[in-house]
Amino acid sequence: MFDLNFSIDAWVTHVKDQIQLSATDRHLLEEQVRQKTTELTKQGLSDEEAFLIAIKRVSIERGYTLIHDETVIWKQVSIKTLEKTTDPNRLKSVLMVVFFSLIAGTLTKLPSWIWLDNEGFAYGLMMFKNSSLFILPLVALYLLIQHKASRKMVLTILGIFAITILLINIYPYTGLRHTEILSGLHVPFLMWLMIGVTYLGSEWKNPKRRMDFIRFSGEAFIYGVLIFCGLMVLSLFILLIFSSIQVDVSQFITEYLIVYGTCAVILVTVYQVEKKNLMENFAPILARIFSPLFLISMVLFLLTILLTGRNPLVDRNYLIAFDAMLVLVLALVLYVISARKEDEKIRLYDYLNIGLISAALIIDGIALVEIVIRLSSMGITPNKMAAFGENIVVLINLAGLIFAYMKIIRGKASFEQLERFQTSYLNVYAGWFAFVVFIFPLLFGFN
Repeated sequence: MFDLNFSIDAWVTHVKDQIQLSATDRHLLEEQVRQKTTELTKQGLSDEEAFLIAIKRVSIERGYTLIHDETVIWKQVSIKTLEKTTDPNRLKSVLMVVFFSLIAGTLTKLPSWIWLDNEGFAYGLMMFKNSSLFILPLVALYLLIQHKASRKMVLTILGIFAITILLINIYPYTGLRHTEILSGLHVPFLMWLMIGVTYLGSEWKNPKRRMDFIRFSGEAFIYGVLIFCGLMVLSLFILLIFSSIQVDVSQFITEYLIVYGTCAVILVTVYQVEKKNLMENFAPILARIFSPLFLISMVLFLLTILLTGRNPLVDRNYLIAFDAMLVLVLALVLYVISARKEDEKIRLYDYLNIGLISAALIIDGIALVEIVIRLSSMGITPNKMAAFGENIVVLINLAGLIFAYMKIIRGKASFEQLERFQTSYLNVYAGWFAFVVFIFPLLFGFN
């Protein structure tokens, strides 16, 4: 059902955000749209038709040149109006989430039911590299169905998943099997980018739509963690209440509830974030809270290194930990960027972002030096080369963000150009992940 008041408010807000109207101008604009809409409805038009013609006429009369034309704004308003009403397909979506969660959980459990030695090293590696592939193809299928994707898109995406599953399971890994472990580490990220193509559909090449996927990924991660924490609380609660009556349910929790529950968490998170049923502003608030805290921690870390002369990155385990931290910092930075409005001026959080990127860039540089030293002194191994490549990829990403930010501060670039750089750089990550998953085993003799 069309909501005229909501639609007018949504359109006027959009104009205000783009042109930065004063409160008085906003009120006058709203009154003008309402007046023209009333005049048109008196001529026999419906509220919906009158509103669309009214905003077009007002835009022409006032000489507004908006980033999106009125047709696009109308589509956005229509979507927002529909979100206020009951979704007739919600039950279908919920049932699909439940069904796919059960399938994913069963696929995850299936190897342990048919594998004779399900506690051996080979079984552990098989589960490690396939764990994400038990659930992510179903996530992709869910999105394909929800977005009513074309047959070509469905066959292409599911074909990529099928080829990936086939290749990583038929490669003849030998020796210490470093490349098998690296494939298992990188395949979830590669497949998540494939889910990005599924999510964006025919618009997957559009930089702005790719930024939408970054926002989607950030929200999914944050909400997924929160929902998973809820699953852990539920598991603890069940364990405690059954323990009080001397019934041991620990095996059920670890072998079934956690397995099926984790699959459900992933699908429920995708469903909720896509439907925007969660608090839409919660994720940006979290990101902005943790940005300065991460910056303070990293600056203190660098000062400690400088004052004490100690470098924890010489230790292999610390090096791996700090690489993981760099990825987390980069993800945090990207989510803060994706949450800002295009016409928003440079604010304190942008300078904090620059500081965070700079600190991460320094740590990445130190890590790269240590990796080069290890390569020269201890020889080339798959793990060292993977770490070297990933640090290079992240270093270039961080340097590009700093360069773009500096141009924005000097007024020589816009945030749209920064977004274009970052969304285009996703191709580099996809290429690197694919290189490690498919080429590393060949280069290192499947060892």
